[in-house]
Amino acid sequence: MANAWTNEPLANSIRNRDSKRNILCSQGFGPIIRPVLSRMELPFEKTDTCRFLFGFVDRCRKKSDRVRGIIGPEALRNSTFVTDSLDDEDLLNTCKLPLLFKWPLPKVLHITSHYIPILYLAKHKLSGLGRILREVVYVDVLLLIFAFSWISPFPVVHSIGISCFFIAFLLVYEMGYMANDEVAAEFEKDPIVIPDFEKSRDRINYVEPWFWAALFSFIGGGFITQINILETSGLTQRDLFLQWPTLVSSYGDAISTVRPLLLTALWLFVLLTMRVVYRVYNRTDKMTRTWLYPILQYYKTFAFILISPVNFVGAIALISQVAGRSFAYFLYRWGRKDWPGDELYMFRFLLFFGGLLIITPNLGTSHESVFTLQTAVLAIWISSRAVKPILGVFQNSKHVKDDTWSLNEE
Repeated sequence: MANAWTNEPLANSIRNRDSKRNILCSQGFGPIIRPVLSRMELPFEKTDTCRFLFGFVDRCRKKSDRVRGIIGPEALRNSTFVTDSLDDEDLLNTCKLPLLFKWPLPKVLHITSHYIPILYLAKHKLSGLGRILREVVYVDVLLLIFAFSWISPFPVVHSIGISCFFIAFLLVYEMGYMANDEVAAEFEKDPIVIPDFEKSRDRINYVEPWFWAALFSFIGGGFITQINILETSGLTQRDLFLQWPTLVSSYGDAISTVRPLLLTALWLFVLLTMRVVYRVYNRTDKMTRTWLYPILQYYKTFAFILISPVNFVGAIALISQVAGRSFAYFLYRWGRKDWPGDELYMFRFLLFFGGLLIITPNLGTSHESVFTLQTAVLAIWISSRAVKPILGVFQNSKHVKDDTWSLNEE
């Protein structure tokens, strides 16, 4: 690979420099980059890359801070910086000689044409780790943990289990994204697909995700089953941390039972029906999709009731999530505008608190059983994404005589 894909103009420039203090800083993984560089025989004093297991932590740091930590601020201001990415704008503005190149060589080398779980979603739909953390982990996974795992006697064990079930869900849901791009490219008059869709077709796979989904479902089923075993042992959550070998042994007992297999079979059946709905969604017109989209969101939230129970407060949080996203999708399709940003989280905020204040008295539920620590945590979590759009409403509001909105506005 190093011999076939070396950027020779850049490599020769590095080899012929008078100064031998060359630093390589990359957002790529070190175990991949370092062996390739060793074959190129380039004189790098330091190679700063991302760790394989903790790359998500390394990528949260700015590249400029990483370089500054290696060579110091003064050396950075007097340095020459070469890149082909506008994401390095802060470094380009800091160094003495910024060089931004658009190399005629291929920018991306597909190391393998095999399917890699979640890669299509991360690379093409959500465009990077940052959005995965913000839109998937922070929104979807935390919702399931707060709604379902919170009420479990062993919330940590339950969180691991339900997260595994969600990963299985996401693996099958990702196939819907793949099929959506394929259908759009084949049938739509003005398709909106990823820029390098044709080059990425070799990563589309509709068979292997099911094996991965079955594996994560089985692992999740083991953790959920383990909770029943731990309950019968009389251990508390605190005891579990002090006696962690018990956690390992009880998990072995759990997966040796038939229940994880039953949970796996149940979840795969749920995923199969969801896949059918997503297939119908991809093959219908845009306006019809507005009524199918909420069904997919119900799968993403309420389907987990088949795995674990949810209380009243958790159910309100799930409903507000489904309604908020569905409302945003209605605006996107019927209003023919861009996908709403944080506004959908403001709608979720209104639904959640409205549900608590209006529905609770009518159901005869006591305030003590509703306004708990779980409710407080959910309220803080939901409010955290709603603060910005709520402040924006107040900042942008004006008298009706100054309103520029028009029904005929294009």
